[in-house]
Amino acid sequence: MLVDTNRMVPSSKLRAKLPKYLREAEAGEAICVTHNGKVAGFLIGAREYEALQAEEISRLLVSRKGEPGYSQEAAMRRVRKAIKRAAVRGQRKRKRA
Repeated sequence: MLVDTNRMVPSSKLRAKLPKYLREAEAGEAICVTHNGKVAGFLIGAREYEALQAEEISRLLVSRKGEPGYSQEAAMRRVRKAIKRAAVRGQRKRKRA
């Protein structure tokens, strides 16, 4: 995983200084949040999140050779489903740890 180590913040520090980190995320900074010394997630601004989602939707809308493309609604459903799957996997990993 490629992570800018200058932007790694322990979850305890994030909680203590949340407004500061929210302003940084809104300004376009991606903040890597750690918990117990391991990467737990990333704090990104709404614009960056929407751009990532739009990129994934665009990828799904493009037809592959010999395959039909997805409608925008179907692409959004697939993106939401992928986000939920990733969240569930993250919860399972935390329970095992």
